[in-house]
Amino acid sequence: MNKKKVLVKDRWFNPFWSVWLQHLMSRPSCYKCPFTTQGRVADITLGDLWGVHLYCPELYGNNGGSSLVVCNTEKGREVFEEAQGSMYGHKLAFEDALKYQGPMRKPISENPSRGEFMQDLQSDMDYKAINKKWEKPPTLKLLFQKYVWGNRQKIFVWNMKQKLMKRR
Repeated sequence: MNKKKVLVKDRWFNPFWSVWLQHLMSRPSCYKCPFTTQGRVADITLGDLWGVHLYCPELYGNNGGSSLVVCNTEKGREVFEEAQGSMYGHKLAFEDALKYQGPMRKPISENPSRGEFMQDLQSDMDYKAINKKWEKPPTLKLLFQKYVWGNRQKIFVWNMKQKLMKRR
């Protein structure tokens, strides 16, 4: 019998997430990407809806994530409208979505240590040694923000305020 192991690890304690957030393994072209603008050449732009908890709290929950769909052309809008019955969500002002969509405003910042990181990847250094060298543990401030007074708690307070305001 083939037994599979499943590793569940919070992203803030995942070495891959840490390295990714530091932009250590991004392609060099990402630092100069000409497509990180609001004027896109594709019919549709898809991405994560960063900041969803702030302006669409009803879409934030169960760690399922939320996606952003931007129709850049008439053809993109037509295709989106055909597929809309298979999705759940609502319209959002482009300016609101843009606040947290860094890749739609500018390329990511180049990490000056990327070259050294890539050399380590190509060397005989093993996975654990690379993690030990490059992983940055989450700060206490971040852990407090995420787990003690995080997005879910802020949404709860926001919802309570809305209910109280309706009663008045």
